[in-house]
Amino acid sequence: MNEVSVVPVFIVIGLLAGLVAWAVKAAQQREEQLRREQFQRDMLADRADYEDRLYQQGDPRGMHGRYMPPASTAMPCGVKKRATVKFPSM
Repeated sequence: MNEVSVVPVFIVIGLLAGLVAWAVKAAQQREEQLRREQFQRDMLADRADYEDRLYQQGDPRGMHGRYMPPASTAMPCGVKKRATVKFPSM
């Protein structure tokens, strides 16, 4: 009459196994996210170091990076230059 039912024990074991599996999966996903973020930071730092070396050598790519300004400073057709406002000196 004092028999312990086996079913609740298996339910508890199953719930604990599920909880452990969920925790392991969440930890793996978090580690993967951290690695991706670190990779992005490393890539940005490497590019900044490269552009700094170019700047130190006098290369304009060190200042402007991948997006060099146009060679010509002429305004495109139909575009007017902005008027500059000069304030009176006091």
